[in-house]
Amino acid sequence: MKDNHPLVSIVTPSYNQAQFIRQTIDSVLKQSYPFVEYWVIDGGSTDGTQDILREYEKDPRFHWLSEKDEGQADAVNKGWRLSKGEVLGWLNSDDLYTPGAIQSAVKELLSHPETVFVYSDIEIVDENGEHPQHYRGGQACASDQMLLACSIPQQSVFLTRESFEKTGGLRVDLHYVLDQELWLRVLQSGTAVYVPHKVWAKQRVHSSAKTQAEWHRLHTEWWKIVNENLANENIPAPIREEAIRRASLNNFVVNLYKGNYVEGSQSLNLALSGGYPFGNISDSVRYTTYAVRHWCGKERAGELLAKFAREVEESQDVGLLPIVGLLNSYN
Repeated sequence: MKDNHPLVSIVTPSYNQAQFIRQTIDSVLKQSYPFVEYWVIDGGSTDGTQDILREYEKDPRFHWLSEKDEGQADAVNKGWRLSKGEVLGWLNSDDLYTPGAIQSAVKELLSHPETVFVYSDIEIVDENGEHPQHYRGGQACASDQMLLACSIPQQSVFLTRESFEKTGGLRVDLHYVLDQELWLRVLQSGTAVYVPHKVWAKQRVHSSAKTQAEWHRLHTEWWKIVNENLANENIPAPIREEAIRRASLNNFVVNLYKGNYVEGSQSLNLALSGGYPFGNISDSVRYTTYAVRHWCGKERAGELLAKFAREVEESQDVGLLPIVGLLNSYN
């Protein structure tokens, strides 16, 4: 940081979120830290969002534009490029900052001038902002990020402008793992600082939320990222190999959900090649059954796993018989 009071630029990408965006805006503009610049980049909403944005135009910290864009990544990149702050934040139009979040983040950045970004825990709330669940992060490095071993909550990240400019920002070809892929690139050139026991943001989870509604596309995109990094010498070879195994395990869950049992068998065989994901069969099975139940529902998970077991038994795929038996016993 160049001084003790850096300008913090927050960007909110928006599209037809009139139901939530007023609360999002207020959570930014009511922060105690005075040196804030706020941009809302709207993709051409038709639900009354623009009328709400006009209500805030008298606040000199607030800026907005509305035009067709190429998606969330394009909107965030656009906002960050239009802004002038040394510190950058990204808050989606259905999420919230907690009181004092920006002040706390700036303090941590000033205490760690070498860092590329700082982040904290978050709370996950329902569409009414209620029933909070505490989501704990953890200190992450590039290897952890390649494995998605410690998912970094995008809502709580405060990034240096230098890091954004060095990496070129978010990839517009990604729609579900755009944040995690950016952290992977940024962490290859610097160290992030996780701040425990702090909650800087709230993520609102609802039925129309993109990740919740289309979770399988998230895993498909991360499979692409892992494969793109298979020759990345900045990441140790054992980590790259483990990343393929774990991504293949997630591909198995996606194929199971879609009823693609042949492709599911191929994904599971790949996950088990060269060793078990997570180091052993027990943790591999525990992760897989949790993922199937989480994404498909407990009852549906049982049906899918039982059907897959029958398919494997009929095909006599001896490499999969041991783990399929355990999958059913854990289910």
